[in-house]
Amino acid sequence: MFPFSAILGQDPMRRALILCAVNHRAGGLLIAGAKGTAKSSAVRAFGETLHREIITLPLNVTSDRLVGSIDIEKTISAGRPVFQPGLLSRAHGGILYVDEVNLLSDHITDILLEAAANKVNRVEREGISYFHECDFILIGTMNFEEGPLRPQFLDRFGLFVYTQSVQDPDIRAEIVRNRDEYEANPGAFQAKHAAGEQAIRDRIAQARLRLGSVVVQTEELRQIADRCLEANVDGHRGDLVMHETLRAIAAFDGKTAISDSDIEESAFFALPHRTKQESPPPPENEREEQNQNEPQHNEQDQREPEQNDEPAEPQGARGERREGQDTEDAGKDEGDGQEGDKPQHSRPQKGKTQVFAIGKDFRPQAIAHRGDRKSRVGDGKRTSIRSALPTGHYIYSVMDRKNGDIAFDATIRAAAPFQQIRKDLIRTYSITGDSINADGKVRAEPDNRAILIEP
Repeated sequence: MFPFSAILGQDPMRRALILCAVNHRAGGLLIAGAKGTAKSSAVRAFGETLHREIITLPLNVTSDRLVGSIDIEKTISAGRPVFQPGLLSRAHGGILYVDEVNLLSDHITDILLEAAANKVNRVEREGISYFHECDFILIGTMNFEEGPLRPQFLDRFGLFVYTQSVQDPDIRAEIVRNRDEYEANPGAFQAKHAAGEQAIRDRIAQARLRLGSVVVQTEELRQIADRCLEANVDGHRGDLVMHETLRAIAAFDGKTAISDSDIEESAFFALPHRTKQESPPPPENEREEQNQNEPQHNEQDQREPEQNDEPAEPQGARGERREGQDTEDAGKDEGDGQEGDKPQHSRPQKGKTQVFAIGKDFRPQAIAHRGDRKSRVGDGKRTSIRSALPTGHYIYSVMDRKNGDIAFDATIRAAAPFQQIRKDLIRTYSITGDSINADGKVRAEPDNRAILIEP
């Protein structure tokens, strides 16, 4: 493993990883940045420096592998459900690492959110009622070019750091020389940096012992609150994270008192991903111009038309509205092939068609995606939807089999506790089960929505 102390040009990232190790209550770390900036290499190297196993969460992980499920072999032998812990159990007290965390499926993200919030993993499935402590440091890496991260998940990371390409040509040259030297003889390169690795371990161990002696005074807590208010941070998690980060900074630097520079550094790590940027209000003259361009509605337009009482409107607008309604009705008929289903994409609100003159400003309406739980038969490239066909990514199983799409893993787990009884009845050692009790798969695949802009 490439030594952590030999990573050059990414001092903020190295510092943030160390602070997480000093104080677990800082809440984990999200590392974002361009490709090739040593994000994944630094995380794995840091685990080696701490002599601690890092549990890596693959993007294709299933829920039963994450939270745990039945141990089929032991369950068949014992004739009763035997629980097999998942990755969350292995990560307890350690580090859970997710590379490309923004590409995780929503279902897995929800499980991680619940586990990170409650510090407990509770499993209620397949005749099992089991829970265990689940306290881990969550470290994720991502590239914003590959897609955003859900705001709920983003806020769960205590610290944030953005990595950039090194601009100093001398450091870039040194990075290449170090890499060549490591690949030519990894053992010799590791031995060369062994003293630096040990120095980091010793300093972290001393900082953990000193952590309890660091006290944040009332005035410093007030400064934390002021910084969070200035950053327009929602909730109080930012204040709590800054407080714990301050203690970690002082402890690692060998101090028990807090300085102004410590507060600045804690804000640098704890607030960037929580800051809300509010656009300033437009000048008064622009505001008046916007008000003039906004369509005016009278009481006759606002009230709903009664029977045989249609609002008067120009013939052109009437024709456009009918044409829009025909298109809307066609969308209902085509839909997804299921009678009565509403299309998943957003539709214009019913009402009077508004026509704006060319060159005039107008206020556009946001096209909001409203997800649902309906199964679809189409495919596409963007939003993930539930699939009604036996295609797409297998998310989890349900006790409702459709289209013959049997979830063999869940079916075998459900049947395993009863194999001892069935073996005595039918005198066979094969796994048997009722076909009517087979579980089915829930799959997801990209949505086929498209937005067309007519010039």
